[in-house]
Amino acid sequence: MELIDLKTDIKSLSGKRVTVIGSLQMLGEMAMLKSEPFDMTPIMVSVEKLPREDRKQALKGCITVVCGIQISGKIIQGALGSKLEAEHVIWK
Repeated sequence: MELIDLKTDIKSLSGKRVTVIGSLQMLGEMAMLKSEPFDMTPIMVSVEKLPREDRKQALKGCITVVCGIQISGKIIQGALGSKLEAEHVIWK
């Protein structure tokens, strides 16, 4: 699925599993999926269910720059609206 389609349809995808390609950026413990570094409408990503090595990679390499990534997971409702609960990633 393209990131723009996920952004457009995220509310109707609640509870469904998706796979999307984009750029991941970490801000503290928050992860954001973006189309490009200055994307002002990111999708929030929960990384808690990812294996330790993937969480470490995100924290290590995706803070000052965005990382290319393919994420598979489930769309859930978070405190700030819909977000992607990551279950599996492939680093690009």
